Amino acid sequence: MTAFAYTTGDPANLTGGASANMADIKGPFDDLEVFLSSASIDEANLTVALLQKLGLTQGAQVGGGVFEEAVAGTRTDTTYGSLTNGPDQVASVDLPTSGLILVVYQATWKESVNGAATAGLFLGGSQVVRQSQTATTTVETTLGGGNADRYVPLFTAPNLAKGMGTGTTALGAYSGDVTTGMMVGGGLNITDAGGGVAVLVAAAGSYNVSVQFKASSGTVTVKDRHLWVWTRAF
Repeated sequence: MTAFAYTTGDPANLTGGASANMADIKGPFDDLEVFLSSASIDEANLTVALLQKLGLTQGAQVGGGVFEEAVAGTRTDTTYGSLTNGPDQVASVDLPTSGLILVVYQATWKESVNGAATAGLFLGGSQVVRQSQTATTTVETTLGGGNADRYVPLFTAPNLAKGMGTGTTALGAYSGDVTTGMMVGGGLNITDAGGGVAVLVAAAGSYNVSVQFKASSGTVTVKDRHLWVWTRAF
C-alpha cells in the first residue's frame, strides 16, 4: 500500500512517499475550529462580493446606513433640497444586480403657510416614482389639511404620507415620538393606511438615498428625523 507524504506548509499537497505527519495536518484543522467557534467571523473576514450579497457594510462596500437628527431644520426654497441641518440622506449605498433598496423614514414637520410644504423621496439626483393608473407619478406628499404652524407626522407608508386633518381645527399638534416600542407612522386621519417600508427598484450601482423638502411659500420645518436604508440581494 502506498503511503502519502505531507508537504510542509500545504496541507492539501499529499504525494506518494513516506507516511504523513498527522500532527502537521491536525494543526490547520485546529485553527479552523477556533476560527469557526469564535467571534472572528464578521464583515472584515468576508469578500466584497459576499458583503454586497448580504447587504453589509465594510470599508468601501456600503450595504446601508442610518441618518438621525432630532433638532429641527428648515427650508424656504421653492425647489427640492436639504434642510438647514441636513441632508436627510444615506450616501453611497451599493446595490447589486437584481437587488432592491429598502427605505424607512419617519419625522415630524410643519409649515408656516397652509398647503405650501412638500416632501419628496430621491435616489441620487432623481425623484423616486411609483406606478399610477396610466403612468408613473412622483413619490411625494404636500402637507396642507389646515396644518399651518402645527407639527404632524411624516413617514414612508410605503409612499410618503403624513398625519393630517381637514379644516383648521381638525387636529391638534402631534405630541411627539416615544423612544421604545413605536411603529413607523400610522394612526387616525392619515393619507395612507399606516407606515412601512418603501421598496425601490434600480440598476446595480451606488446611490444616495434622501428625503428632500421644498416650500412654495413660507417655511417648512422638520424635526425628529430618522432615515434607515438597506439593500437586499437575490
